[in-house]
Amino acid sequence: MDEVQEKAWTYLMQRIGSDIQDPILRLAFVHPTYALEQGQKHKDNQRLEFLGDAVLGLVVGEMLYREYPAKNEGTLSSIRGVAVSETTLAQLALDLHFPDLLMLGKGEEKSGGRYRMSILADAFEAFLGGLYLCCDFRILSDFVISLMRPVLQQIIETGYKDPKTTLQEMVQEKYKRNVTYRLLEERGPDHDKNFTCGVLWDDEIIALGRGKNKKDAERQAAVLAIDYFASVH
Repeated sequence: MDEVQEKAWTYLMQRIGSDIQDPILRLAFVHPTYALEQGQKHKDNQRLEFLGDAVLGLVVGEMLYREYPAKNEGTLSSIRGVAVSETTLAQLALDLHFPDLLMLGKGEEKSGGRYRMSILADAFEAFLGGLYLCCDFRILSDFVISLMRPVLQQIIETGYKDPKTTLQEMVQEKYKRNVTYRLLEERGPDHDKNFTCGVLWDDEIIALGRGKNKKDAERQAAVLAIDYFASVH
């Protein structure tokens, strides 16, 4: 590792509270484009991402169950949905200096992939998958809880409705009708799809969102559309 990577890795280990040197953790930062260029197809972070997604859901679900006994299942699901969203995970990855640790293919690097939300969120989940495999579960759980507790508190304080629901309620209350969504672009290979969706109002695109699936792209667009209506209308 170079000096920047070493500094980022040291910071990450400090946040975990343990110096873990298992090579599988490094794999969490290997994007498929880098592995392909190195002639090491499938030696990337995708399988770890799959595992980490399940681990994250378990830890956050248990947190919500134990710490918010008065909230029902539907409310807990809504809160969890925001907490484990691509936007939230990408921000956590950014705070943990993940961009300095990512290993990307040349094309992905040139296109700004180091700070792309989908790549950061995937790496975050992959890192959790690696932690699950190479360390005591309590270390993993404590790490996730330390990151997620302030996130959950903020969600509950500021609102935990899906942004599409919030947007719908906003425009229906004022205008008695709703916005529509349109898929504008779908690009990339099957293992790394990217979607661009737009929010339409009076047949005009007022906000764009991108994500690794259509739902995430629509949610991101809805967030921007909420700001649009708050400032313009």
